[in-house]
Amino acid sequence: MRIDMKFENEQPLYTTVLCGEPHPEHIPFHELDLDSFPLIADFRVLVGGRSVDFAYVEYSSYILGLLTTFVNWNDADERLQVMKIEDIPLGTMEKPWNDIEQGFELDIWEKDGFVYVILGDEPCTNKFEVWYRVRKGDYVQAWKDILARYQ
Repeated sequence: MRIDMKFENEQPLYTTVLCGEPHPEHIPFHELDLDSFPLIADFRVLVGGRSVDFAYVEYSSYILGLLTTFVNWNDADERLQVMKIEDIPLGTMEKPWNDIEQGFELDIWEKDGFVYVILGDEPCTNKFEVWYRVRKGDYVQAWKDILARYQ
C-alpha cells in the first residue's frame, strides 16, 4: 500500500548542517532542541514511486503518510538487493549522513537512541520543512524489514 499524503511540520526548522547562510531565526545545528522533534512511532521504509524506469526508497508513517523520499535512489530495486544493514543512511551529529542535490538537502543522524531526519527543498538550505525523529531500534528494524524483502 502506498501512502500519498506528504508530511510537513507546522513550523520550519532554521539551521544549517554542512553549508548555507544563517537565517534570522537560525539555530546552530549542534544546539537544536532534539526533544522538540516529533516522534514517529509507526515508522516504515518502503519502495514507492514505481514506474517502468525507477522506484524510490521512502520513509512513511501509517498515521502521517509519506515522510521522506530518497529522490536520488531511483534505482531502489537494484540497490536494496546488495545493501547491508551497515549501508543504511545513518550518521552522527558530528558527521550526519547527507544527500544534497539541486532540489533538496537531506540529513540523517543518530544521537542518544534516536535517529533524526531533516529535509529541505534547496541544497545548502537554512530552512528545513520536514523534521522528525525515530527510535533507533525502530529505524534499524524498518531497514532490516525492507532489506529482507529484497535479498
